[in-house]
Amino acid sequence: TDSIDYFAFDNPYRFPAPGDYEFMIWTDLEEDENRRNDTSYFSVTNAPIILELPYAESFEIWSGGWHSEEIYQPEAFWQRTGARQGTQAFDGFSVWRPGTMSTDDLVVESLLSPCFDFSELDEDPIIQMALYSDQFAPNQQVLSFQYSTDEGKTWIRTRPNSSSLNWHTGSGEEAWNAPIEPGNWSLAEHVIGGLAGDTTVQFRLQYVRAARAVSDGWQMDSFSILPRKLIDLALSEPSYISED
Repeated sequence: TDSIDYFAFDNPYRFPAPGDYEFMIWTDLEEDENRRNDTSYFSVTNAPIILELPYAESFEIWSGGWHSEEIYQPEAFWQRTGARQGTQAFDGFSVWRPGTMSTDDLVVESLLSPCFDFSELDEDPIIQMALYSDQFAPNQQVLSFQYSTDEGKTWIRTRPNSSSLNWHTGSGEEAWNAPIEPGNWSLAEHVIGGLAGDTTVQFRLQYVRAARAVSDGWQMDSFSILPRKLIDLALSEPSYISED
């Protein structure tokens, strides 16, 4: 490349419905002798704020508003795609899995959820998802589930509690740093305290891969958020009255 020209234009499209929109942009210059690098592709996801529970997304029809935090080099970052070769999706055909680009550097990839409004909840909701973990050495591929209540300015790692199932099983309890059940899907479940009543909640899966580790050892499918049912005990009628 011996020169750069800049072109600016407006996109009047208003994205009327939730969904994933793919754009192709190209230039057509008469003096250009190399046409192989004249086209660029990018995507836009229009995701509404989720107001109602239960929420369930299997990622079959579209991304559900989930997206990689990084927008370039799609082969390197989280992708909504078919299950890795030799495996099957937990539900249907589509899963989210980290990219497979090999690198000599540490890789950090984040998968972001749409925003949720829990202002109508009195109890913290239940988070559920299916995770596939392949066989890999501990601490070579670390996965953590985090949340933000300030539009992504700060992120908080979750820690397992008495209600958790298969949640952050690694040392320190702030991540999965080893397979849950190698070669199988596992249902992970957790209740994050303090989210009820919050109007702006977002989640992310952060994947950290050691330098030169090439296997994409994690996959995610079937994400759900369920309201907790209150346990209400009441006396209906006595069946036996003791004289004592």
